[in-house]
Amino acid sequence: MSRTRPTGAVRLITFDIMGTLMKPKLNIGKMYLTEAKKLENVKSFRACTPAALDMEFRKAFKHHWANHPNFGFNEGFTSMAWWRNVVRDTFLGALERTGQGGMRREAEFYLPVLADNLFGTFSHSRSWAFSKGDADVLKKLRQRFTLGVISNFDERLIQILNGFKIADVFSFIVISKEVGVCKPDAEIFDIALHRAGLRDPADALHVGDNLELDYLAAQRAGWRSVWFHPVQQPNDAAQVQLPMSDVISTMDELLTLPAKWSTPPDQLPSHRNVSFSSNS
Repeated sequence: MSRTRPTGAVRLITFDIMGTLMKPKLNIGKMYLTEAKKLENVKSFRACTPAALDMEFRKAFKHHWANHPNFGFNEGFTSMAWWRNVVRDTFLGALERTGQGGMRREAEFYLPVLADNLFGTFSHSRSWAFSKGDADVLKKLRQRFTLGVISNFDERLIQILNGFKIADVFSFIVISKEVGVCKPDAEIFDIALHRAGLRDPADALHVGDNLELDYLAAQRAGWRSVWFHPVQQPNDAAQVQLPMSDVISTMDELLTLPAKWSTPPDQLPSHRNVSFSSNS
């Protein structure tokens, strides 16, 4: 059940990371294959294709998150151990998908090394894209609001943000691996509110690209929220109508929104029709 919808001014703004402020420089399949090819004598990895790896990664991530959420927090997994399982299933699945299942034995021998290499590769900012323009927006917002992060990520996020020299913009960073809960659970928003030294969720606003995990989850926690939706997808089957002030396509639009946040959402007169993908 959702809490009372907020009215009043915003004091805290939190951001999702993946897909909102940051994304891999290339798609996962290409990045995984690039790293795999560094193991020059392993023919099985070279038999995989970026498309197959990308599809199998999504499948493996979804499976392991469903069975061991928050990177195995409750089972006491390390993040590296959790990702080893994802990488293993990704490459073995890609081999099967490309009709190269006979190379499985060789792949299994080298997969622990590859998984650890990939874990290290994705620990560095050089593997990620973060817009300088977005960093500038965050620095301007920090002059007026407390800023934080709420992310279903592991502990490497802090190192990555430090690599972009942007971590200091945030007063706190809440990641699901460390707190044991993840979006869309309202508890992770409560944790963020507490770290900001606030009690009233009406003082807070969350920005993210996932309609369910960010926009709707924050509202169910009693927060305001803004849906970051940079690309219209008119071919999607699902449609949703949101207040215009709740949808942005660029981060710099946040700089023009605060004047409207003192108006209760139900009283905002105009709306924006947007389409969304349930997998975004």
